Amino acid sequence: MSSERHAGPDAEPDLAALTRALDHHHALLPQPEPALADALEALRRSADQAHLAVLGPEAVGKSTLVNQLVGTDVTPESPGLPGTVAPVYIRHADVPAPRYRVRRTGGEPEDTGAEELDGRNDFDRWMLQEHNRDNALGVLSGHVELSVPMLSGGLSLVDLPGLSGVSGAVAEQTERDLAGRAFSVVLVSMGRASLRSLLDTIRELREGPRPARVAAVVFNEADGRLLTADRFPATLAMRRQSVTEILEPLDRDGRLGLASASLHCLNLLQPDAKHLADLRDRLTRSVRTEARRAAADTTRYTLPVLDAALDRRSRRVAAVLSGQVNRLEIERSADEALAGLSPRGALSSLLTAGRPGSGPSDGLRAIEADRRDQDWKDVEPVYLEECARIMRTLDDIDEPLKKELLITKDRAKEVSAEVEEALAASRARIAEATSPGFRALAEALDAVAREREAFFDARVPTGLHRTAAQAGEDAEVDVGEYRYRSAGEMFEDVTSNADNGVTLQLFAALVLPSVHYLGGGHLGHLRRGLKRFRGHASTLLMGSDGAPAPSWLDSRTALIERVRTEMVQRISHLAGTATNRTELMLGALRRHQLRIGEARTDIADWERRLGPLRTAAPESAGYR
Repeated sequence: MSSERHAGPDAEPDLAALTRALDHHHALLPQPEPALADALEALRRSADQAHLAVLGPEAVGKSTLVNQLVGTDVTPESPGLPGTVAPVYIRHADVPAPRYRVRRTGGEPEDTGAEELDGRNDFDRWMLQEHNRDNALGVLSGHVELSVPMLSGGLSLVDLPGLSGVSGAVAEQTERDLAGRAFSVVLVSMGRASLRSLLDTIRELREGPRPARVAAVVFNEADGRLLTADRFPATLAMRRQSVTEILEPLDRDGRLGLASASLHCLNLLQPDAKHLADLRDRLTRSVRTEARRAAADTTRYTLPVLDAALDRRSRRVAAVLSGQVNRLEIERSADEALAGLSPRGALSSLLTAGRPGSGPSDGLRAIEADRRDQDWKDVEPVYLEECARIMRTLDDIDEPLKKELLITKDRAKEVSAEVEEALAASRARIAEATSPGFRALAEALDAVAREREAFFDARVPTGLHRTAAQAGEDAEVDVGEYRYRSAGEMFEDVTSNADNGVTLQLFAALVLPSVHYLGGGHLGHLRRGLKRFRGHASTLLMGSDGAPAPSWLDSRTALIERVRTEMVQRISHLAGTATNRTELMLGALRRHQLRIGEARTDIADWERRLGPLRTAAPESAGYR
């Protein structure tokens, strides 16, 4: 069933509902289609957040216009001087007062982070050229969140600085931030002369990688006499003629929509309330229309590709329901899943790890090996420190024993208790340090197990592989007597019982001194036991020549073997269920088939509703 119902046949398409519906339908497939996943992400970017960018030369009032549009003073302004050093993104949020952040770089493009600021004055210090000359602070973008109705529903207002006022790093980051978004533009000018400086902007918009449409051209009229009631119509006609003569010749094919862009004349420092409200309304409607058009264009390929993938899935399910998939094919699919022969995806390639004919355990070990050096580097200092701590404890215990001629049973018990206490403290510290690495490894192994199960289900549908779309819908469907546990649960099981392998192994070594007092007390036996324990603990906690500790490696091996066992049992169970054609499986497949049919009907409905919104496709691009 479609995840959401439409408001009516003539209702305007809700793009958020569209992305949710297509994500739901895509999740009916056992394995994601890479090209389709990319197309859905592009659609999501178009629908989730439309950008309205304010462009123009320096010092023409771009930031002032932004502040007027949102109804409050949030964007840094520097009248008559070069303004902001980087774009400012303004978004709606349910907050009592504006929140400010800057995104900056430490020198490398990927080394970026966001920094919370303390109010508007702090924001100006980072964002304005007069305070941050030549962007010495490395600002990539500024971000403001505030409650403003105009920006509700995912609209983002962007104040882009003049082209000459940004660094190369800012320009590159801006391209990445705006890539794939529905992108509408407001051009700001202070008259015919500054209008000519927009020619380079028009050329860049046409030649740039982002699809863009001009929603409005705004003239910031400093001379209030041009805006009086008797002269306003003439002023508007004069500015329209300037746009027609200077800008529109660069957009003869209408790609940017300059001819249809609304024209507005205002004194941005003291705008007429009616004219400002009209500008807000026109811009909001224009941007949302452009967002719908961009999203609709994206679906030109997304919808047919998704429908074709669901059709293939439906035919495969039908083949299993009708008994066309025989035992030999089921067994071969299970063997391929466990051998990791699928060419799809990075996880599948790791399963084979360049070793033809290898089984799943080899592939899982390859994943562990890829992570081993970094994981050990993260915990090695703790192991070394705890090993040294245990050695010091044993030395401290043994030193006074050297002076003794005999030892009582009570004293032997005290010695064993001291060793156990030190050992328990070290175990706790080691377990805390190693848990993050073990958890990450468990998640990586679990992803492989799930991908292998999906690989089998794509070839032999059983209805028992729980796709994302089925999560929460088929709670009553079990997988027989065997209940699958994720690797994450296995991780908890292994480490809670063995503390990453350290507890049991060190307790085994601890038996030597502990046996002493049960036998009646013998000083030489106790000291020899402590010495052997010292050597054994050192061997467990310290690898030779910087190699990982054996106890640490043993625990990772145990986790791999548990995942391997689960994989074999799970896929074997699914293969057995498919061979036996149980009523449980057939019922689940029928429900799955019904959901696929409903999804395809929903896709056809979206295709009908989105068609009129799309721009005409050029024949050279192969559109039909």
